[in-house]
Amino acid sequence: MHKQIYLFLWALLLVGQAGVAQTTNTTRDTMSINYQQWLNDSGLSRIFTLHSTERRGDSLRLYLAFQDNIRYAARSAWEQIDAKFRKEKGYPLPNRLFFAFVHIYKQTPDKAALFVFDTYDLSQAVCMGVAVRMVNGELKTDYRYCKAKSEEIVLEFNPTHRVGKMIGSGQVAQLRKKAQQFLREKYANKPKEGYADLSPPGSSNPKAKIEVRGLRREVLYDAGNSWWCTFWNWFHSNEPCTAYPREKLLIEVLFTPEEGRNWKMTCTVTGWVGSGSVEKLSDSGYRNMEEEFDSYLTRYTTLLTNELAAYFQK
Repeated sequence: MHKQIYLFLWALLLVGQAGVAQTTNTTRDTMSINYQQWLNDSGLSRIFTLHSTERRGDSLRLYLAFQDNIRYAARSAWEQIDAKFRKEKGYPLPNRLFFAFVHIYKQTPDKAALFVFDTYDLSQAVCMGVAVRMVNGELKTDYRYCKAKSEEIVLEFNPTHRVGKMIGSGQVAQLRKKAQQFLREKYANKPKEGYADLSPPGSSNPKAKIEVRGLRREVLYDAGNSWWCTFWNWFHSNEPCTAYPREKLLIEVLFTPEEGRNWKMTCTVTGWVGSGSVEKLSDSGYRNMEEEFDSYLTRYTTLLTNELAAYFQK
């Protein structure tokens, strides 16, 4: 009899706990809907969408994602909207996102954290991350970007040049299209594992963006073969082994108008390097190239920018 009463009380306890968990999740879902609605009402949903929330003890984390048509230009989009908030509202964008978060979720500020990443796809490298937290009563915003090299050059178009004659968004589209054409041609016949055109849609978008994976001796032009391949080749000259370091490049070409018909072209190269001893590398197998090969990446960015400029003057 006592055993039956004990089991009955235990069952009630489990039901009660399940009910509490369900209520908590339902409440959180409602709050997430409310936060997304706030993004919609404020106009920020053109840039951001709510990705997820995560409970860690008595703390709550909220993760925002960039809209698909924005995320490949995430850094420039963030900087533009942040500058607009500072100018028009008198405070930065992170403050608005964070305090709306703690208000809607009824969360204590020092037990809340808001994060924004350019991608949540595990197969892609994160190139922009923002963390907003309250530290000792003061709101702190930390930024993490891929380490990259950039080079700027002014493209001078005379009045008869076919690109220079165009105006407005049509001109931007032509510039971006021409840059994409150059990049496709440059890497078309190079040994590589993959090529992806990441340029955001829209004829008025001023940026061309690509990713090339698995290149060898492209930036690290004098990289040596692995020691074990060298050893193998001493005895197997008829079956040569090559295992040069693997390279991954993210190349962005941005166009901004200058005086007259001229345009400033900014070429940014982010490089990663990984082992050449495996068949295919995941993102975790690469490390940022600038940390060890800064001069190589600088040299390559300058050469690539000059090649692009020459291509536009054809």
